[in-house]
Amino acid sequence: MQIKEDQTMYYLANPDNGKKVEPRDGRYWCEADSRFVDVAGNRYVLTARVADATRECYVNMFNEQVGVNNLLLLAQCSVVTFAASTVRCCTSHCCQHSTVL
Repeated sequence: MQIKEDQTMYYLANPDNGKKVEPRDGRYWCEADSRFVDVAGNRYVLTARVADATRECYVNMFNEQVGVNNLLLLAQCSVVTFAASTVRCCTSHCCQHSTVL
């Protein structure tokens, strides 16, 4: 797995459903819901390229799947491996980081 380096790590989101919002007129407009919300929070996302011997694809991991602190740690890693339900960083500077999905 390779972490996409040129990504935005978070976006403003509606805390009720995680949909992206944009500041507008002192509130937050949610295009997906076609309505304003009063508060917004950061929703973290990590995009990675996952490959095996047959093919590759890009996956998005959100703070709900991995956890915000673990997403931020994984973003520092250059190589990450999956074993069963555990994600482990495999670079020399941060091999101590791992998380259970």
